[in-house]
Amino acid sequence: MVNTSSPQPKPNNPTVAIIYGLSEGPLIGRQMRQALKAANFQVTNAQNADIIIAHSGGCFTIPKNYRASLIILVGVPFWPGKGILRSTIDSILPFKQNRQNHSIPNWLAIISWHALYSFRLIHNLKIWRDRRPGRLWRIKTRLVLVRNDYDAYCTPELSALPFQTKPVATIKLLGNHDNLWRNPKPYIDILKLYYEP
Repeated sequence: MVNTSSPQPKPNNPTVAIIYGLSEGPLIGRQMRQALKAANFQVTNAQNADIIIAHSGGCFTIPKNYRASLIILVGVPFWPGKGILRSTIDSILPFKQNRQNHSIPNWLAIISWHALYSFRLIHNLKIWRDRRPGRLWRIKTRLVLVRNDYDAYCTPELSALPFQTKPVATIKLLGNHDNLWRNPKPYIDILKLYYEP
């Protein structure tokens, strides 16, 4: 009899889940998934992953039942006194932060994917629903916070994020809010540094 189940990951080949943010999805994260596989990580779902990478609004939709021992939160959309509309305007205008490390065509491609994924109504409504109760702030798992220096959604004062359990690290990287999708290497380096099997 042929075993058709997925092979179990080896201890040196941890599993990673990507939780996409508002108006995001697998096409936007293609480079990240390819880079994870090239770095010997297996991409899986959030309930079964050893590590969870949550981006933007996806930070609010981490499932209640997960087994990850490490959660990387990139660009948590929390900035007291700055509304979502102002953040979005600041994020989509191609100012210095969008031209600094990436070309305008790459930036336009990301914006196009966001427009396409804005029609993922169930996913997007789940983010809006789950951001209110504050479950994210009560996570007890080891957390690493990552903020890009030109992130229009995440406060530069990471200590202002109201986590009940202090993150093991707060890291600032170059780039804008969506840098994760165009330049995955620094984020994978963070996974390698902080993951403990």
